[in-house]
Amino acid sequence: MPKTRLFKVEDTFLIRGQGLIVEPSPLLSEYSGSRELNVTLIKPDSSSLKTCLHFYVVLQNPSPPAGQSRWGCMFHQLSKEDVPIGTEIWYDEPA
Repeated sequence: MPKTRLFKVEDTFLIRGQGLIVEPSPLLSEYSGSRELNVTLIKPDSSSLKTCLHFYVVLQNPSPPAGQSRWGCMFHQLSKEDVPIGTEIWYDEPA
């Protein structure tokens, strides 16, 4: 299966009891699959980790301009050390 890069992590935010939010998340128009996606993390040191990325709808006030709404992306079981800045998030394209 071909792999597709979803995005490269530029920042992370840990919310205790919830998980690790990673940014910049994709635009709503850039991803339309499942709300839970099996991904491979390719870290800056070239090591990799397979895990599940969770997508959620971000409610903002004021709303962003048309076409600029983004998904929220969170790892429930990972820490900032698990997902360093510069990590690439990849997924398998469905057949």
